[in-house]
Amino acid sequence: LSPPPSPSPPSLNMLRSFSRSDSACITRRFSSMSSSSLPSPSEPPDTSAPFIAVLVNLCLDRVENLPLEVAELHLIARVSGENRTLYSSQKLEGEEDEINDKVSLIVDDIGRSLTFEVIGKNKWRKDNVIDRGTLELAQCRLFKWQELSLVMEHISIACSVQVHPITASQKEEFCKRWGSAGVRVEHGRSVGRANTAECSIINIVLIKGFNIGETDDPPDAAVKFKLGTEKYKSKVITKSIEPEWGESFEMRLPKGVEVMEMQVVCRRKKNLISTGELHLSGLPRDKAIRQEVILGPKSSLDIIVSVPAGFTNSSVLANVAPAYDNRFSVLNTFRAIPEVGELVVKIIRAEEVEAMDLGGKSDPFAILRMGNLRVRTHTHYATLFPEWNRLFVLPVEDIHAIVDVSLFDEDSTGKADFLGRVSIPLLQINGWERRWFPLKDRKLLKSAKGRVLLEMRLQYNLIRAVIRTFTPREKEYLMVTPKFKPSVLKASVNEIRRFGSSFTPIFQSIDDVMRWKKPSVSFLSMIIFVFVILYIEVFHLPMFLVVLILNTSWNAFVSTEKGPLTPPPTPKENDSNTSILSISDTLLELQETLAFITLLIQRFRNASDMTSPWLTCLAIFVLSAATVLLYLVPLRYLVLAWGINKFTKRLRKPPNFVDNNELLDFLSRVPSDRQLKEWAELTPTDSFTEGSQLKKSVDNKL
Repeated sequence: LSPPPSPSPPSLNMLRSFSRSDSACITRRFSSMSSSSLPSPSEPPDTSAPFIAVLVNLCLDRVENLPLEVAELHLIARVSGENRTLYSSQKLEGEEDEINDKVSLIVDDIGRSLTFEVIGKNKWRKDNVIDRGTLELAQCRLFKWQELSLVMEHISIACSVQVHPITASQKEEFCKRWGSAGVRVEHGRSVGRANTAECSIINIVLIKGFNIGETDDPPDAAVKFKLGTEKYKSKVITKSIEPEWGESFEMRLPKGVEVMEMQVVCRRKKNLISTGELHLSGLPRDKAIRQEVILGPKSSLDIIVSVPAGFTNSSVLANVAPAYDNRFSVLNTFRAIPEVGELVVKIIRAEEVEAMDLGGKSDPFAILRMGNLRVRTHTHYATLFPEWNRLFVLPVEDIHAIVDVSLFDEDSTGKADFLGRVSIPLLQINGWERRWFPLKDRKLLKSAKGRVLLEMRLQYNLIRAVIRTFTPREKEYLMVTPKFKPSVLKASVNEIRRFGSSFTPIFQSIDDVMRWKKPSVSFLSMIIFVFVILYIEVFHLPMFLVVLILNTSWNAFVSTEKGPLTPPPTPKENDSNTSILSISDTLLELQETLAFITLLIQRFRNASDMTSPWLTCLAIFVLSAATVLLYLVPLRYLVLAWGINKFTKRLRKPPNFVDNNELLDFLSRVPSDRQLKEWAELTPTDSFTEGSQLKKSVDNKL
């Protein structure tokens, strides 16, 4: 350590006098932290109040000469005389690692020192001190930043330090905001409270890989990304040559860096599989572009990248309307069919968002999603009325996609707190319109505090949109893994019940007609049935469906004009007994339905594989007779005979006759798998095996 010479450590009483020029010379290298740390470097503190402690600001740039034989390394910091760890870095990798961590901590005595230790974990996960060094606070300059190199026995740390005296009120305010421990840590590798208004943030969606590793021994693949000093490591997909990650993350884009490096590594063998690069300079700005990154002769990565553009003057951007693109005119329909259209979105500003910080403010930013595309605005700090004025252009591959705009509060820990969201179908966007959208909660069912101003324009080719409608939807790579929820199961079963109950009046009317409760209605229905069967043609069926759709739409329109229907009362959430019984009934009903379907499948299979030869031969005879009958008699007359038989059956049968279904009656005679096991005879070997197993279980219990 080679700081400037100091004849004697200054005492706290001597720290009251300092020059205003010294305070003005503090650099802005630590601006992102000093804006929220105490005291403010731009103004001298109040010298009337005594200083009781010092605020130490540290900027840890990089660690050099790390040992490669240790699997996991961490850098920690402590104050001399205390055992508690004030700071712990993320995992250090390689011989030299850029960490870019920022730390603010309060030390009660300037005569103390900061102890830095490089800790290594062995295979039993125990900590071993690899190297140790000390930084004497009394030998550091006051109020000014110093670039130092802390040289240990083997390892060296490049850092910057600033020591600032604080008063009792300033210490209390710092601890109130950042915790009673008096420590604030910002890890540079995570997207934390960095000044994103002064740097760009690139968004990456890692979809999947192709031909990663060898087919005989699939690797446990993970991808490492490096963009300047920013690093990110994906999750591990085990034993797959085509791993699907479906992972989205963000990285800061430093100035002058235009190449993103990628490495595919195997966690099991701890070796490098392949490498690749993506040049960002050739990518269009503020567009989500799907790219294939070549890693080798056969292997590649499929990713989606969105690179932000430079910032534009707000007043100019607010009045910009992109010109209409002739690519989507009807004359150019068959030139690029996959490109259905283009969506232009301006996220202008938001108002009255929820306050998430202790000071009654928030640090909001917005994320725009459409399918697998995802772009983000910069962050506005300490405001409830953020103004972004960002314009994004997204390619549209499906006109039925949904645009989702979510607002988050950026946190110093790297996590984001949800503020609200709004979801807009593309088909509801009319022309070039500017609208205020009230925010909703995460499930889009209830309202949230605040609103957001969006300006959108959708242009698309109608013929391409029609063609795309009859093709499979794009797979959602960023979908959350579903979890079992009893409430969702209950709601689904209730919806199926309501759908089935809507047909109950129809079935009841048909049954009344078949029972001849009103002879005139039944006779007229039979005449209409005979007329329809005699004169219906195949091309009449689509028109019948059109009439059915129009009738349903008209009924929905009439019910909407009358007002929304009152939903049925739901049981209270605090009634646990009612909730448990309801879930139990739902599961029982689902179990009985699945058991009935399984029983039908087993009996269909057993009826065709000679499990019951008599029934199988009967089925063959009936199907053969039906084949001959269909060959000799037109289908129209067979359906007519079947219908007349159904209509007149109640007239020909006794009054207490119960209607039946011949197919189900036949299948009920076919044995199921369980019945076959129950009817099977036990051989002497099976009896001996069962007896020995019973004796063994009894011996084990004894």
